[in-house]
Amino acid sequence: MADTLKRLEYFTCLAGIEHYGKAAEKLGIAQSALSQQIRALELEVGFRLFQPAGRGIRLSAAGKHYHQSVIELLERHILAIEQAKKAATGEMGKVTISHVGTALLDAQFLALLKDFRSQYPSIEIQLIELPMPEQLTLLRNQKVDLAIIRGPYPLLPEGTLNCTFSAQKLCVAMSPNHPLACHQSLSMKDLENESFVSYQEPDIQGISGSLIQLSHQAGFKPKIEWRVSAVNNSLGLVNAWAAVSLVPENIVPYNIGSVVFRPLNDADAWTQLIFVWMHDQINPVQKLLTNFFSSYSAGNPKPQP
Repeated sequence: MADTLKRLEYFTCLAGIEHYGKAAEKLGIAQSALSQQIRALELEVGFRLFQPAGRGIRLSAAGKHYHQSVIELLERHILAIEQAKKAATGEMGKVTISHVGTALLDAQFLALLKDFRSQYPSIEIQLIELPMPEQLTLLRNQKVDLAIIRGPYPLLPEGTLNCTFSAQKLCVAMSPNHPLACHQSLSMKDLENESFVSYQEPDIQGISGSLIQLSHQAGFKPKIEWRVSAVNNSLGLVNAWAAVSLVPENIVPYNIGSVVFRPLNDADAWTQLIFVWMHDQINPVQKLLTNFFSSYSAGNPKPQP
């Protein structure tokens, strides 16, 4: 195969110059060696590639047709080598990122995605919105390259690394007609008698975990009337019913639903976006992805024993 490729390169050079001596000089080989290679190629393909033309040569009718196909073949060969090199260094391939829904409403995260896409245009990015437990299951099974969850998340799978990407203040979402809407800010103590819309996640994880923790610190057990799968669903319920829901502040500028948002002034009223990935990654594309994303984090990657 290597001999054939070299002969094809000699052939295209000769076809462009139409002179054995000049082509041999350009290739850095003896004219006799070039002639031998062209004869061998003609024997291989089964037809004459060139015909005499004055003091030089020119492509035969069959040679002209073959020449165009060879040019395309060599271009594809060069492209294949370049793509393989990119794949070897992680600069080409496909990555799957799972995420909580509110990640795609985080301006910092969207800017990071855009930056990654700009620097590595040959890497295809697949984004999948999933519940946090399912994200981590797929991560362990190597179906996902990077999981983006929302803290707190007290126990991550063995063999993972994680880092906090960003932190957002928690806000209270409610109907504009809610009695508490007249306040500029609220504390958890103000919400003691309210009905909550929470999320379909364990009460030690994510915003549900924050709700339980903050309520406990304020001295009460929250009255959770509804559980939903996504923030936009919670906003629909608080607008329709006299209920409240905790949401990250990064969704406020999007004005989703006819609701108002009031910041929580409790010291621990924060939630974080956390990147999680497997420690023993062997795929170059995975390594490039996680190195890139973790370099933008708020701290160094933390191992999960």
